[in-house]
Amino acid sequence: MSETHFDVAVIGGGIVGAATSYTLARSGQRILLLDQYQPGHTHGSSHGDGRIVRFNYPEAIYVEMARLAYEAWPQLEAQAKRTLVQRTGLWECAAADNPILDELERNFQQYGIPYERLVAIESNRRFPQLKLGENSEAIYQPDGMVAYATLAVQTYWQLAAEHGAQTRSDACVTAIEPLTDGRIQLRTADATYTAEKIVLSVGGWAKKLLAALGIDLPLRITQEHIAYFLPAKGSPSHRVGHMPNVIDRHPSPPENIFYALPHIEVAGVKAGFHGTGPEIDPDARPEIDMTRFAPVSQWISQRFPHLSPTPTNALTCLYTITPDEHFILDRHPQYPQIIIGAGFSGHGFKFGPVLGQILAALVQDTAPPLPLETFSLSRFRQEV
Repeated sequence: MSETHFDVAVIGGGIVGAATSYTLARSGQRILLLDQYQPGHTHGSSHGDGRIVRFNYPEAIYVEMARLAYEAWPQLEAQAKRTLVQRTGLWECAAADNPILDELERNFQQYGIPYERLVAIESNRRFPQLKLGENSEAIYQPDGMVAYATLAVQTYWQLAAEHGAQTRSDACVTAIEPLTDGRIQLRTADATYTAEKIVLSVGGWAKKLLAALGIDLPLRITQEHIAYFLPAKGSPSHRVGHMPNVIDRHPSPPENIFYALPHIEVAGVKAGFHGTGPEIDPDARPEIDMTRFAPVSQWISQRFPHLSPTPTNALTCLYTITPDEHFILDRHPQYPQIIIGAGFSGHGFKFGPVLGQILAALVQDTAPPLPLETFSLSRFRQEV
């Protein structure tokens, strides 16, 4: 007879849920990990050949989280005995008078993170894959990395199972019910489970599931468009390890940045326009809208002199966005045995190992590795 009661049930097996399951399973907890699709599926947010890992944040809390992530990724690689991240550097540009560059410098200096600030002529000499105008500057941070996204998610599933977690894919949770004895009951199409505690890390489905538990989270779910752009023959190498990750803060408003990753597995440079996709229902995703790539193609023409601006291998992913674009890492205010990880707003993947540690700490009532006030549900008290 299969087991139906667990110490902790983790609903959602993207990078956050899978990392949480692994962390808890290592500590000896009886863990159930459920996802409605297969590990590394393309319906949500945790997939692809690469994601940017970086220190480049103007907010100190994310620099601190990144420092922990830079320790955790190699530890995960050692456990898995496989390569999951690769250093390639990160190049971030803006107008020379944009205060974001000064904010990044202050954080780098405060935390002793190496960097260089480059004027256009020096940047263009150092990085022939990129073209920067004379009234702009760039900050190069040599520790920028790519994480092999799909492989990392699948690795966490594998390691969680090796440490005793029960993992169930293609298992959509249809109901979550707090019981009078304090346990939580979960139902899927073909099974019923109970757990002492649950972790909800379901990405774009968080708003729906939490609404049934009395919380109306102010989340927007968007379908973001990403494509690959091919270099011309004879171009300088655009491969990982040769070309850095790219963040371009010239657009206005400043949160709508362009970004690019070097060639990893899929041919070409992967690029997108952060946070500009249409709002959607995650269960009714529309087809890829090729007109969405027009701004990215124009940017490629301006910033990448050796790339064709015609997109190839178009794909989408979901963003689940909070009003302030900070994460939600907290307990349910009425049912503290329900722990919530949500609203990663298109920049959570890099922190996956640390987010797993944080949510595991909330489950176990131990001190998290970082202060969590920034990520509290209470900041939405009027909306919730």
